[in-house]
Amino acid sequence: MSNALEQTDSQSEDGLSNPLLHSEEVRESLRNEVSENLHNEFESRFRESMELAKSQFKQKLEEETARFEEERSRLQQEVAAHRRNAADIAAELVSKQAELDPFNPETAEMLEDPDVELSKLVRNKVSITELSAYVRGLQYLADKM
Repeated sequence: MSNALEQTDSQSEDGLSNPLLHSEEVRESLRNEVSENLHNEFESRFRESMELAKSQFKQKLEEETARFEEERSRLQQEVAAHRRNAADIAAELVSKQAELDPFNPETAEMLEDPDVELSKLVRNKVSITELSAYVRGLQYLADKM
C-alpha cells in the first residue's frame, strides 16, 4: 500500500510538474517568438533606414559632383583666360621693349649733337620715361601671372 501511495504521490507531483513544465515551455516559446519578431522588425527598420541613408547619400553625391564639375569648368575657363592674357602681356612686353631699345642710343646722339633743341631732348626723355614705366607695369603683370 505504501507503494501505491508513493505512486499516487509521484503521479500527483508529475501532474503538477507537467503543467509547470508545459507553462515554462510556453513561456520560453513565447519569449523566443517575441524575440524573433522584435529582431525581424529591427532588421526591417534597419534595412529601411539604410536604404534611405544610401539614397540620400547618392543624391547628395550627385549634387556635389555636379557642383564640382561646374566649379571645375569655371576654373578651367579662368585658367584659359589667364593663359591668353599672359600670352598677350608677353607679346606686348616684347613689342614695347623693342620699341624702347632704340631710344637710349638716340638720346645719347641727341646729347652729343649741339644743333638739337632742348625741347626735343626733353620730349624724347619723357617718351622714354613713359615707355619704361609701361614696360615695368607689363613686367609686373607677367611676373604676377
